[in-house]
Amino acid sequence: NQTQTQTQAADGDLLIRAYHFYRDEASCETPASAETAHCSHFGDPFFLKIGATETVFEVKKRVRAKLSVPDAEFRKWAFHFHALGKTTPLVDDEVLAPYFASRKDAFGQNESYLGLEHPDLNPRKTAVAMRAAAGGGYDQRAVKIYG
Repeated sequence: NQTQTQTQAADGDLLIRAYHFYRDEASCETPASAETAHCSHFGDPFFLKIGATETVFEVKKRVRAKLSVPDAEFRKWAFHFHALGKTTPLVDDEVLAPYFASRKDAFGQNESYLGLEHPDLNPRKTAVAMRAAAGGGYDQRAVKIYG
């Protein structure tokens, strides 16, 4: 559970969503296609309060502390602004709040979020992969026709 101070935004502060994701490598053939590449989300999303003048670097420090990520692993992470299916990389010295404060999405703030791009260290297997690993699934069995 999050404490009240983590979820209540003061004047000028914003409460945003943060999601873990990785890009589908097949759809990232060029740098231009990376902006709209399919993002696969994983892990647990969370809310994050950001200050009106807080930079991306300051937010990164708080996220690292909140998630207890080792420094060597955290260096591989990239932060992005996601809105309406497009991904914008964020630079450490940029102020983060204007990205979210100016959004007037048709469906509310659900359309824009802070994306944390990094490898999924604990991938979940799909039902098809689990059946295949267990010695075959429905697609591996012979069809029997009774007459």
